[in-house]
Amino acid sequence: MNKLSLDKKLIVFFLKILHTSVLIFTLTGWLLPNKLLLIYLVWIPLMVIQWQLNQGTCILTNLENYLVGETNKQKSEQQGQFVKSLFLNLCGFVPADNFLKYLIYFTIFSCWSIGGYKFYLYYYGY
Repeated sequence: MNKLSLDKKLIVFFLKILHTSVLIFTLTGWLLPNKLLLIYLVWIPLMVIQWQLNQGTCILTNLENYLVGETNKQKSEQQGQFVKSLFLNLCGFVPADNFLKYLIYFTIFSCWSIGGYKFYLYYYGY
């Protein structure tokens, strides 16, 4: 890896904070007040569509790799890179790619479903 300027280091640092914030929002957005749930319910499908259009990678990961000079990474190497780094830092290991993919999609779908159910109950239910 080449030497990064202070500007690029700061941008990468803030991108990691943004990435972490997106992750937290994705996992906890269903806790939003009922009137704000629509934001969450629209956000999740848009995020997943962005992944699909970008060959399974997040645009924030692409930006980080570009800034640190890792532009030659294949998309398959970038898939789940952020979550893999979290697993490594928190658990000391990285699960298999296939397991990680299913875990990510299952977790996101579960959280989104809870948000959808909460939205439904508020506007159409009890």
